[in-house]
Amino acid sequence: MERIQLFPIVCCYFLFILSLVLDVRVTLAQSLGLQDQFVLRSSHLGIVSDRAQVVAEGDFQTALRSSVTNTYLINDVYTVDLEQRVTELLLTYGANQDTQLDLVLPLAWRGGGVFDHGIREWHQWWGLPSADRDDVKNNQYLVEGETDKGTFNIPQTGFGFSNVNLRVKQRLSSFSEGLSDLVVSTALTLSLPTASPGFGHDAVDASFEILGGIRSGSWEFNSGLGFVMLWDRFEQGLEYRPLVPQSFLSAVYKPVEYLALTAALLGGVQPLNNVYGVPDGYVVLDLGASLQLGERNSCGLNVTENPYPSRASADVTVSLSCSRQW
Repeated sequence: MERIQLFPIVCCYFLFILSLVLDVRVTLAQSLGLQDQFVLRSSHLGIVSDRAQVVAEGDFQTALRSSVTNTYLINDVYTVDLEQRVTELLLTYGANQDTQLDLVLPLAWRGGGVFDHGIREWHQWWGLPSADRDDVKNNQYLVEGETDKGTFNIPQTGFGFSNVNLRVKQRLSSFSEGLSDLVVSTALTLSLPTASPGFGHDAVDASFEILGGIRSGSWEFNSGLGFVMLWDRFEQGLEYRPLVPQSFLSAVYKPVEYLALTAALLGGVQPLNNVYGVPDGYVVLDLGASLQLGERNSCGLNVTENPYPSRASADVTVSLSCSRQW
């Protein structure tokens, strides 16, 4: 069973090794960021960190990202105790000098997982608060709670397909002088009703964003502000808002040519609308690094946490990525 659960991570390593063998050029930094993986939000589209810049005309890139998310959140109203793993295939194409197309194909696994014991030991080693993890058994799955009109329950476990996302990014203007660049773009994303039952939404979600980016020397900053529109608002007892403002702010620093350090803050209005004790907003912090191996290959590692623990968020998400340009 554990071998099956680790299948997405094995796939990620396999593609990275394959890219080394094929000796193809890798451009990891262009890949879209990972969506917030809190299970009560991740069934719907959310804004992710991205660059305002678009890829060059005719460029075609493929990327594979595998993530593991552990969540333990128990209070008087709801219980969210699970582990989920998501593998995403990301395809990017430069349609012309100002237009970029993205396609995201996700496969998810959801269950009790295997990392609860390791997280508990980690907290004990560093003297971190355990959030009452010692009071429950390891590796259980339970997602249920009360709403303002009854209860909700997400019983689906195992493998399932999540929603396929289509994204069009249009560069509106750009300015370059020396080592500095300034870019303004817009992005439209459609999340299609392709998910397995219980692993996504059953109607089209859409988002519209305005992106801005500036690069100066070894630094690059990007920001985005937009709205997510949800048509499938009722799922398994949960109710979602029809219009959700969200935003992000990210920074990339390259101390040397082959290493990039990244940090991003994502947040906005809470999509959930009928669960007691869930705050009106949320913030997620993502930290990462990508390493270029030789001239044509690189790999990346990201860790995502909520700066405000126990406030309707996943405990931690760790993701491994690799990508290549054809």
